[in-house]
Formats: sequence, C-alpha cells, structure tokens
Amino acid sequence: TSEVASNLKISSVVGTTDGSSIRVQKLNVTLELAAGGSSIDFSKVVIKYINESSTTVLGLQADPSALATGSLFNYTEVRVGSGTANNVLQSGDLAVVTLDLTQMSQELYPRKKGTIQVIPESGTMVIKDVVAPSTYGDNTQIQLFP
Repeated sequence: TSEVASNLKISSVVGTTDGSSIRVQKLNVTLELAAGGSSIDFSKVVIKYINESSTTVLGLQADPSALATGSLFNYTEVRVGSGTANNVLQSGDLAVVTLDLTQMSQELYPRKKGTIQVIPESGTMVIKDVVAPSTYGDNTQIQLFP
C-alpha cells in the first residue's frame, strides 16, 4: 500500500473584514502545487466552506471578471510559472481563491471557526481550519493562516 499525498498546498488564508471590522466578509486562500504535484484544473474543483451551523458547496466562477457569489468561488493566478494564466494550477503558479462569506450567509465573527475543504477531481482533498481572533482591531485584512 502507498500513502497518497495531496498535490495541493494552502500557503495562506487572509480574511477581509467589513468597514467596521466586526466580521470577516471574504476569504482569500492562496494555493500552490506541492513539490512534484500534477496540474489541477480548477473548473473541476469543488470547495466546501463549513462554519458552526452550515455548509456551502462552491464551484468555479467561469467569468474571470465577475465576483464570487453564494455558490461560486473566484480563481486568479497571481504568479504564472509557465504558459499563460488560466484555470489550471501548474508547477510554479501561485493562485488565489476568493470565497464571499457574505454572499454565502456564513460571515466569520470573532472567536468563531470555519473550515475550508478544497476537493480536486483526483487526489486527496486539502482541509484548513481557520479561527478568527478575539478582535479585529482597526485591521481590514486579517491573517488567519499561517
């Protein structure tokens, strides 16, 4: 038997708060391939966001100029390792997936927890728990991981 490791790595999770810093409204999840990982087509990826009371299943927002919705995530490549930017995460690429928690009615309040599950078409899913700090202070960007 062999152990299957995920091709995917979550590098960071940053939350964006509302203007009054009461709750996190959006999550920006930075992803890259693990060393030796094979390419992942994000049009075939499912992302689940789970909070203390509900679960939302999200697919890819196909229109790159449109915003994330209650059922769709945005995918943007901020670094392209080779080729051109597309919906396929390849070696050397760095991508940001945006989840709109407000549209999903799952905003992250202080001291609350959320779980992000990134489920590729093949391979092992990646799970990341995020816990909001006790206060956001005046910050509009909150580092939730690492």
